[in-house]
Amino acid sequence: NLGNLFHVFEQEFALPKFAMYVPIKEMPKEKPEGVVSLIVSERVNRVGMWAQQSFNFPYQSQNQNSFHAMFVSLRTGEFLMISMKAEGQMEINAQSMEVVGDIIQDLCQNLGIKEMEATADFPTELEVFSKVIQKVDGYNAVRVQLTMEMADSS
Repeated sequence: NLGNLFHVFEQEFALPKFAMYVPIKEMPKEKPEGVVSLIVSERVNRVGMWAQQSFNFPYQSQNQNSFHAMFVSLRTGEFLMISMKAEGQMEINAQSMEVVGDIIQDLCQNLGIKEMEATADFPTELEVFSKVIQKVDGYNAVRVQLTMEMADSS
């Protein structure tokens, strides 16, 4: 009686690090505010192959002069754009500085890059940080005031 036989199959599969980002074809209405610009001394093809491996992105190496990929996060719904020109100029656009940092770290690790110079601009996160600094300054002013009052009363 073959109805009682079961087959067990075992398969290992490693999910890409950024598997929660799905490739999209159309440009979002609003480009993400945060941007990091950097120079990568690698061929465009290697960066495309890294994206294929890290994002589960179907990379075709027809255009050796540039690379452009757009993704949407399944967790947050935020957009991510990665582009590179043949001369090594790379740009990563996203709302979150943390996400871009993780991407750059993975890129450098994968391509064996030890040092890299980058310029970042995240206006929304900088605004939040400025508000935190203002609160800290206010708390420090209160602390100094209380310390002075305690010194005066003793």
